[in-house]
Amino acid sequence: MVDTAYNPQDTDAYYNRAQTRFATGDYEGAVGDYSETLKINDQEPDAYYHRGKAYFALHNFIGAIEDFTQAIQLNPQFVEAYRDRGNARARLGDLIDAKADFLKVLEIRPTHPQADYIRAKLQEWKDVLR
Repeated sequence: MVDTAYNPQDTDAYYNRAQTRFATGDYEGAVGDYSETLKINDQEPDAYYHRGKAYFALHNFIGAIEDFTQAIQLNPQFVEAYRDRGNARARLGDLIDAKADFLKVLEIRPTHPQADYIRAKLQEWKDVLR
């Protein structure tokens, strides 16, 4: 890993350290390093997506939704960002928007590995969303 003190503009160093922190359960540290990555390059959808995942792990669902939304704005075909934003919205009880995100996943990639899970969730919410 590159030492960020040596090259503070190296987005890869922050991003890689964030990935390691996330993998070891240091979600707050991961948020900090993804934020540093985004200070240097705010056009990186993966950094927004992964910071969103760290926020989700910290139960900061609003922060997660904001970052997943930014990732989608930068890459409108970012299926995982739609899926995870849908999960975050569902956690907040916003099943209407969660449904829209899940349907978008199925629209973009009908054979998504979690398509059966998504269809099951949509079926489960069917009565609630009437």
